[in-house]
Amino acid sequence: MGDESMPECPRLQSCAFFELLMKDQSSLAGLFRQRYCRAKCHECARMIVETAGLPVPEDLFPNQDRKAAEIIGAAVAHARSA
Repeated sequence: MGDESMPECPRLQSCAFFELLMKDQSSLAGLFRQRYCRAKCHECARMIVETAGLPVPEDLFPNQDRKAAEIIGAAVAHARSA
């Protein structure tokens, strides 16, 4: 089965990543959109952070899932120490 059944990202039209960082990078932006926005938005680092209820850093790339995990881990550690 292909990715056709996966829903598009609800932030596809308004994602700050594309508006700010990928504005002049149409080829690279197209690759990110195809992989993360149109097929696997649940794997997008930006969506992962947003789903966790945290602010998404403007410079977070969709493929930075490790960085997303670090952001979430730091927020959890901070919440536990508070």
